[in-house]
Amino acid sequence: MDISTFAIRLIFLFLPGVISSTIYGQLRGKGKRKDFEDYLVIAVFSIVNYGLTGLFLYLLSHFGVKVEPFKAIRAIYDSNVAIDFNVGLEIALASLAGLGTAFIASYIDENKHINRLGRRLKATSRFGDEDVWDYINRSPDIRWVYVRDHKLKLYYYGWIQVFSDPYKERELLLRQVDVYDNDTGQLLYKTDVMYLCRKKEDLTIEAESASNRIVAQGENSAPAEKSALSGERTKLLDEGRQGRESIVQTRISRRVQREPAPVDAEASGDTSPTEAGDAEPSERS
Repeated sequence: MDISTFAIRLIFLFLPGVISSTIYGQLRGKGKRKDFEDYLVIAVFSIVNYGLTGLFLYLLSHFGVKVEPFKAIRAIYDSNVAIDFNVGLEIALASLAGLGTAFIASYIDENKHINRLGRRLKATSRFGDEDVWDYINRSPDIRWVYVRDHKLKLYYYGWIQVFSDPYKERELLLRQVDVYDNDTGQLLYKTDVMYLCRKKEDLTIEAESASNRIVAQGENSAPAEKSALSGERTKLLDEGRQGRESIVQTRISRRVQREPAPVDAEASGDTSPTEAGDAEPSERS
């Protein structure tokens, strides 16, 4: 068998892996991988797809169906195995199985199950994202963000609908955007949709999560760019703080209402250094 025939044979046999790898790459995005890693992914998907198909055909053979399981796997490394109807059937079934394995692999990668298991076993501290840009934009508790544009000296307040893959120029599609002057904090205008494309050092993302404040600085940002929150943002935080204080005062009032009325000191004969009405509840910080 010459080289060209052998190459065509391998391409035909690795077709289920190519299908799975293509769908998997489309679902998870194009990462920064070398060529040999792409070939390795195709080979792994092919073996998994043929393994699942072989098990299925093996079960069918126990019910009287005349099939020869795992013949396609043997045809990969043994050129003497002919590509007949049985091998063609395995390739077709493995290609169908490849659709499912691609979605399962993408689900595992998207939810970082391998890294979660590794952190539980204390085998790693990594979260599994490509870089911090990918981690911030995929965080489920981050929605409304401040994006500082160091190139135009503006900042934008809105929520991120779409973001670019890692290792590329930073692209963002923002919705319900308020545009402010970065120096004065003055609101300039509002827009429903905004597309941004900047170099990675030209953008800074600041976000308020439910539990804490997460600030993701662009690479190589100057220390002077780490400025204080704008006047508008401080106003929003003050409003939220006032709302929390109002809730605390409401709870204190309800607690006081549930307490029994104080007994008259003269009627009971008891003396108290302070009147009941002078007691003040302690303030929660």
